[in-house]
Amino acid sequence: MNDNKCYILNQCNNCSRSVPMINDLSHLIKNNLDELGLDSKLLKKLTNVKYHHLPKISISGCPNGCSQPQIKDFGVIGYHSPKVTNKNCNHCERCISSCMEQAIVKTKDSVTINYSSCMNCGDCIRVCPSGTICSDQVGWRLLEGGRLGRHPKLTQEIGMTKDNYEVVNWIEYRLISYLKSKDSKRLSYFIEENS
Repeated sequence: MNDNKCYILNQCNNCSRSVPMINDLSHLIKNNLDELGLDSKLLKKLTNVKYHHLPKISISGCPNGCSQPQIKDFGVIGYHSPKVTNKNCNHCERCISSCMEQAIVKTKDSVTINYSSCMNCGDCIRVCPSGTICSDQVGWRLLEGGRLGRHPKLTQEIGMTKDNYEVVNWIEYRLISYLKSKDSKRLSYFIEENS
């Protein structure tokens, strides 16, 4: 949480599962919100800013979601998509045992990934000693509109990107729309009504 700020920015820290660009994204978002003058604009919009009015942004480096992105106004979850290469598999089965979704199956010569079950956590990539499974894409899943309280709601996934600046622009666009509106409701209600 940022002291004396009219927003809350949380992120998970020091996790081996996290996508590598998490700290860069966190700094970009913080700098952008400060440059946007969110504090003064929110104070001008709402005469009495309460905790539930504060925009809540969560960055999680992997699908485990330790920073609770599913219940924030804006949730950003890192993904690390695997792919099977033509490098020889040594059949150690580390990838199979590391996959909590049971999305990897051993074949005669290699392994196959059931992408409809894969959470894109990257665990199989990290444990594969032969390079049979390697990284295909690293990026962010974008979620918005989550909240707790009287009418709790989980976020809705609205897209994916590999670009940190696209994440920043998305958050900025949604916040500016909220600030320009006459609506004094909680941000998550505004997002829900304007999606």
